[in-house]
Parts: sequence; structure tokens; C-alpha cells
Amino acid sequence: MPTAKPSRKELAGLAAILISLSIVLAALAWEVGVTVDEPSHLVSAHLYWQGKDRLAPYDMPPAIKLAGGWVTYLTGLKLPPRSDAIWKDNHEWQVALRLVESMKAPDIRRTFFYCRLPMLLFPLGCAVAIWWWSRQLFGVPAALAATALFALSPTVLAHGMLFKNDLAASLGLLLACYTAWRYAQQPDRGTLLRFAAGVGFALLTKLSMLLFAAVAPLFLVWVAWRRQLGRKRCLQSLGILFLVVYVMILAVWPGRITALPRAEWAAIKQMHLPWHFTAVVAVLRYLPLPRMFWHGVASVLHSNAGGVGVYLLGHVYPHGHPLYFLVAWALKVPVAIQILVLAGTSYGVVRWFRSRTAADVYWLLPSALYVGLASLSSLQLGIRLVMPALVCTWMSAARGIGWLLERRWGHAVVLGLLVWQAMRTGMRYPDYIPYFNLWAGGMENGLRYLSDSNLDWGQGLHALRAYMDKNKVEKLNLFYFGNDNAWQQLREERLEVQAAPWTPQHVKGHVYEPEPGLYAVSATFLTGQLFGEGYRDYFARFRERKPEAIIGGSIYIYRVE
Repeated sequence: MPTAKPSRKELAGLAAILISLSIVLAALAWEVGVTVDEPSHLVSAHLYWQGKDRLAPYDMPPAIKLAGGWVTYLTGLKLPPRSDAIWKDNHEWQVALRLVESMKAPDIRRTFFYCRLPMLLFPLGCAVAIWWWSRQLFGVPAALAATALFALSPTVLAHGMLFKNDLAASLGLLLACYTAWRYAQQPDRGTLLRFAAGVGFALLTKLSMLLFAAVAPLFLVWVAWRRQLGRKRCLQSLGILFLVVYVMILAVWPGRITALPRAEWAAIKQMHLPWHFTAVVAVLRYLPLPRMFWHGVASVLHSNAGGVGVYLLGHVYPHGHPLYFLVAWALKVPVAIQILVLAGTSYGVVRWFRSRTAADVYWLLPSALYVGLASLSSLQLGIRLVMPALVCTWMSAARGIGWLLERRWGHAVVLGLLVWQAMRTGMRYPDYIPYFNLWAGGMENGLRYLSDSNLDWGQGLHALRAYMDKNKVEKLNLFYFGNDNAWQQLREERLEVQAAPWTPQHVKGHVYEPEPGLYAVSATFLTGQLFGEGYRDYFARFRERKPEAIIGGSIYIYRVE
């Protein structure tokens, strides 16, 4: 397979894919409304660049803050004054809500658009990594085809431009897997440093990568045993790995350097956590690390222990379901990509049984581990939470493409799949968050299977406003799930915002009885998994009706006579 310098023709093909992906993602950054998590992450990133990032819940590592926080640091962001009582809660979500409430609609759109643009670095980085790794294993045509397929993925387009860390973590895990493969092939000082940097970068993108940081020393020991490097080389490699990752954490994570405080360790032990989470922290807790790092670890562990209700195939599961992400993959990933991933995985397994050597293990094993642990967690909010595993499996798609291109008829199959996927993706622009594949019957049927960020993440206010303008809707009742400013996006005189059953004092009864009028209801509310057990059927009267329209896949319109 090619290891030579890429030709001008190959680089031109790659550049065309990257430029096209950049243009589409930039357009989506303008088109798609603000999602639930983005305001709090924006506040956290802004404070990070000011050296004041101390707000709970502490669960967002510095990578996207470094990448995007400089925008508002340079242009300015009018946070609530420090005299505002909202700061007493010490929670970035409360500050973010107050921020968005104070902003005008044009300012909201412009601010989030500019801050989203630096996030394009992460999906573009994933595309380059897939191309570079694939060309070494499967050849140039397969590498370019796999990269093009990545750029045509609705899931990548849905989340690639958001001020969120899902694609950043995907790049982190992909680089860690690639550098692990390179080190196993050539265990010298240079590849070891790159592997250590890959592990460190992954950890800076998402705290769930702690597991892979814990597994990395075992990998180095395995390589030393397999290549007979000796005990001294093995210890040196472990020391270099530790030093590089440790320095990277100290360099970018804020807070006083300390061991895990006893109070937080006691609280972690009382959580109902899988043993592997507690075991990792038990090993690390004596290590001096930034206090905000420890706060973040405790916050993530608490989230995984508690979780929220999960909606799956028409039922609500209070503590998640072990098949959640497998079902999401079956219904959310395009059929063309599924075919290639399954073909490549099957071929890789056959190669393994025949020769006991296959590079596939370097992306399949981490992906399986990531999905497996996520499936044991009670925090299952959408397929985006296993995005790093999805991106790594693109290497299996590249394997499938490479296998097809070795056959004369395979060229037509690959071309047909690419054209088919391009058409399917183009037809759904810009509604990629609620994308569902042909098995599910499209996004119109998505609510039968999944909810939350698979469908509705609060992004639909721009589309709702366009619907109201086109149909000359003067006023409607809105049940909105999200953190955008509905009064500014739709204008206060055009809507009556209704309360969801978050707390009993805001609702009347356990089931809402709609009066005559026009209603817009966020899809995530309809399924009810986020509410208390007594209010999960609060929107049952709407679920019994056929919607008059579905706006952007995320907001359902009902007319009650």
C-alpha cells in the first residue's frame, strides 16, 4: 500500500472533499438553531480564556474551549454582571440561560455562528486522519472514497459544526488508535511520543477517554512483550507516556494542583458505579492534578451513575437500556455506510482467523469497548455519545471499499453507493440532527423509535419561524425544549410559551388537556422520558393525534379544534 508522498491528483481530490465539507458545515452553522448544550459550553469557554472557568458542572475538558473560546474573548460576550444573584448558584447552565435571555435574535445567531466555525477543525481533522490511515492500508482510491463517505454522513454533518465536543473526541480517539497502530509497527521514540500525544489529546476532548488513558500502559507492555523490547525499554516507554500525558493535563487544565480531595473520593465511592470507573479513579486519586480535573471526573461519574430516562422503541427506561446504541446505529446510520462497515468488518474478521494479524483490531476493539461501556451507563442521550466509536468504524468502511475495488464489478458498487448517499444527504439538508435511515422510514417516523438529541435538541426555532411566516401563522402555543431564546426568535407577540411538567407547580394535572388552538410541541417533550414518572404521559393527547406538520424533524404542529 502507498507510503510515498501523495500525488498532486490525490491531494486535489482530498482538497475538494475538505473544501466541500467546510462549505456545508459553515452553512449549517448559520442555518441550525442553538442546541441545548451550546450556551453553557460557550460561557465556559469564554470564562476559560479569561482565566475564570470555575463553574459547575466541570464536565467539559479544555479542547473545545481552547479551539473556540478565543472568539468571544476577542469580540466580547456580555455575561450577566457579577452582582447578579445568578452567579451564586455557581452553575454555567444558569448563567448561560440568563445570557441568552438578554440577547437579541440577530446577536444570538451571529455569536453562535462565529463560535461554531472553529469547531470545523475537528471533523476536518477526522477526514484527514481517515484518508491518511486508509491510504496506508487500503490504497489511494479506497482512502478518497472513504473520506468522501465520511463527508456525506448526516451524523457528521449534524454535529460537526456545533459548539460541542463529540467530533473533537472522535478525532482524539481516532488519532490515539492510529498512533497505537504505528507504534506497534515501529516501536521507536518518535512513534511513542506521537502515541502519547494522541492519548493526551483524546483525554483533553472528553473525560470518558480516561478509560483509554488507563489502558494505554497495558498496550505498551503488550508491544514490549510482543516485540521483545526488554524490561528497560518497556519502563522507559511507560515513563514517557505518563510524562507526556501528565504535562498536557497540567498545561491546559485550570485549577490548583492537588490529589483527589477525600470528600470527593468518599462521594464517588457512594455512587452506584460500574467497577471499572471506580477502579480507574482509585489508581489516579493520589496523583497531583488540577482541581478542576478532579471536579470534572466526579461530575462525569455522577452523571453516569444517575442518568436520565431513556426513550427507546416506544418505551421509557429510567436507567437506560443495553441495546440503546445498537438500535440507534441501526436506525440512524445511512444504509450505504452500514453495508460498507459490515462488509469491511466481516472481511477483517476473516483475515484475522486466517493469519492472526489484522490492523482492524486497532479501531474495532476501541470502538467496541467504547460502545460497550456506554451501553452499561444510564446516560444515553443520543447516538452522538458514541460518535468516537462511529468515526473509528469508518476504517472498516474503508476496508470494505478496498475489498470492493479489488474486483472489477466493485468499482460500480462503490460509485453507486457514493452517489446514492450523496443524493440521500442532499435531500435532507439542513435537517441532519433528526436524520433516520431507510430502515426507520425517514425522520418522519423517527419518534417511533428514539428521541432526545437523536431528533430534537432544541435546534428547531429557525425552522419554526420560517413555517409561521410561510403559512401566515399569527400566534401559536409553544412547548419548547431547548435553551434558545424563543421570545426573540419568534417575537413575543406571536407565541404563548407553555410550561412543561418539570415541576408540579407549573402544570395542571398529570395529562395536559389542550384547548382549541394551534400548538407547536418539541419532539423530546412528546416522549416524556425527561419528566418525573407521574408526568411522562403529560403530552398523551398530542401523541394520540396526527400532527398537521413536522418542522425540521424536531417540532410537531397540532391543530386542536
